[in-house]
Amino acid sequence: MSRPLSTPSPNNFEQAKHFFLLGLENINKELFEEAERFLCLSLDLLPDRLSTLTNLSAVLIKLDKLEKANEIISKAIALYPDNENIYFNQGQLFENNKNWHLALASYGKAIGLKFDYAEAHMSRGIVLNEMKRFEEALVSLDQAIEIKPDLAVAHNNRGIVLKELKRFDQALQSYDSAIEFKHDYAEAYSNRGIALVELKRFDEALACYEQAIELKPDFADAYWNKSVLLLSLQDFENGWLLYEWRWKCKHLGYSAMVTGKPKLTQLKSDTRYEKKLLVWAEQGVGDQVLYAGMFDQLLKMAPSSQIMLDKRLTPLLKRSLPQGTFIESALESEYDEHLPIADLGKYFRTCRADFDGLKNNYLVADKTRANKIRNSLIGHNKFLCGINWSSKTEKIGVEKSMQLDDLLPLLGLKDIAFVSLQYGDVQQQLQVFNEKHAVDILECTSVDNFDDLDGHAALIEACDFVVSISNTSAHIAGAIGKETYLMCPTGKGLLWYWSNQSNGKSLWYPSIHIHEQHSMGQWDDVVEKIKLIIEKKINEIK
Repeated sequence: MSRPLSTPSPNNFEQAKHFFLLGLENINKELFEEAERFLCLSLDLLPDRLSTLTNLSAVLIKLDKLEKANEIISKAIALYPDNENIYFNQGQLFENNKNWHLALASYGKAIGLKFDYAEAHMSRGIVLNEMKRFEEALVSLDQAIEIKPDLAVAHNNRGIVLKELKRFDQALQSYDSAIEFKHDYAEAYSNRGIALVELKRFDEALACYEQAIELKPDFADAYWNKSVLLLSLQDFENGWLLYEWRWKCKHLGYSAMVTGKPKLTQLKSDTRYEKKLLVWAEQGVGDQVLYAGMFDQLLKMAPSSQIMLDKRLTPLLKRSLPQGTFIESALESEYDEHLPIADLGKYFRTCRADFDGLKNNYLVADKTRANKIRNSLIGHNKFLCGINWSSKTEKIGVEKSMQLDDLLPLLGLKDIAFVSLQYGDVQQQLQVFNEKHAVDILECTSVDNFDDLDGHAALIEACDFVVSISNTSAHIAGAIGKETYLMCPTGKGLLWYWSNQSNGKSLWYPSIHIHEQHSMGQWDDVVEKIKLIIEKKINEIK
């Protein structure tokens, strides 16, 4: 039961109204800090006013002041338990905290109080999309559009859901509708570009990204999308220039190192760099292995460099590059300038010619350990093949992964022992699979494929060849020069550097043969093609 509201004095009411209107004015200008200040002044004078509580909580959510927003929302619900707008704001709060189920409940309460609440239906659709309940999300977004046909943001989000459902042509139609109702909708243009990339309509995608940037010159996501597309198309010079925007894309979750030292801004090939440079890790372990292919050039130009990567790579790097200094932490007093590892690309991989003549391998596995592993696994077979089928990457792992059953045609080849390169506890999965299909995929119990990356490299070195999806194992296999058959998805999940190819081989790793799906989600043709290649190879050796 809500408590009775206080009665304001006429003077307080007029002053509070003045501050409230100034707050709304600043909301319209997207000056949220100022809006918060005026709305708080208004609330001090009229503590129980619903419109102030509602707008202030919305502003606090915009400012990511979620604890304070929760206090305001709780107060408003106690005073006005039957108001749909405050439950909508509560849904926004839970959504920001990624409390999806609570967000759904709050949006449901808002809709229960006002069924034709288009924004609540739309937000419900957004949350369902995050929960990967795509068909339900589509229903909610369609409901929002039925209520308010010109709600551009609902059309845009409908396009996002359709893209997840791989209905790209329909997604484009939804983005077009969003743009029709809001001509300066930069986000819709950028999302339209993403769908066009999935359809391999690259020139049109670039035009969409450029339109988004023209409409919103500080639009980090559009710059990032354009950067990744340019890099995949081997326009390295322009791609690296825009790659800097990764730090401003919240959805990527990249965190720059906090330091008072300046970032390196110039490195000339004809000039020796005499200062102490710290190169530091970013992105995943596989990406760090990729960029490590430029360390040799870096150390020739800047021999005093210190390199700080994932510590699991240290033994492998120290063996491979004894001239390098690899550390786990650094004090500011120990270096003059710093550089995130991916920025090496703009110095050493600026054109197609920079890949010519690369060494087949730049990392060196422990050969002694590799021989012991091979002897323990090969048995009576003539060949040893490492296999990998699953990725745990949060956003695109599902797109890159396959079922172990998809590899059955390959596993039937004679004279080959197959060993799992998969990290994590897969013992039970392999036992069930081996018994069901009368095969014998081995595990190397002396190597922890996740924590012992030097041992993992030795395991890969022990193999004659590797068949893998896109993950850390593939990067390490390429870096040590192991013949590898990489199975890549088409569209989402095909990382930009795997598009850098020459005659079907990776530019970054000349020992990797890249095989991309012809149809999304279908691995049959890829596995069959690799099977025939390996079968022919071993028959020729025999």
